[in-house]
Amino acid sequence: MAYLQAKTENVVERVQFNTTINAELMEEFRNFCRETGVPLNIWIEAFIESCLSGEVGLKVYKKKNGLKRQSKVEFIFDEE
Repeated sequence: MAYLQAKTENVVERVQFNTTINAELMEEFRNFCRETGVPLNIWIEAFIESCLSGEVGLKVYKKKNGLKRQSKVEFIFDEE
């Protein structure tokens, strides 16, 4: 399995990321990470960086009852 390794002189402080996620969805994503050879944390960090830079946005529309699993999610991508 290939992994990406960044060569840098900068030491980045790391923090533990812990949250609950649908087990089946998580297993599918782990398999996806194995297939692509890109570690899970790289995918998460890339997504976070893209959101912070404005390249990718995410809108979540909750229904009135507030159940997250019934939320509508819309991705917004920078057209440039």
